[in-house]
Amino acid sequence: MNSNQLISIEPSCFPHPGEIVTEYLEFHGWSHNDLANRTGLTRNEVHKICSGRASIGPDTALRLERAFQRPTHLWLNLQKQFDSTRLL
Repeated sequence: MNSNQLISIEPSCFPHPGEIVTEYLEFHGWSHNDLANRTGLTRNEVHKICSGRASIGPDTALRLERAFQRPTHLWLNLQKQFDSTRLL
């Protein structure tokens, strides 16, 4: 490739953080009810997150950190990455 050629970079598609939550649920063998009980979220809120119909904000990220032992910033960054690809 010569220096006059442009490189086209396509944005990556990031999954909704709910997909990651679902993977963690499967890994732990937990149901939506189990996660709701561990986080104080309602079962409906957990279902909306897992199905990609609800975003993860700071409060939810903190609750997920406590449940899954994964830092709050992980959940917030996953949401931010997902949101940024939707703007393109």
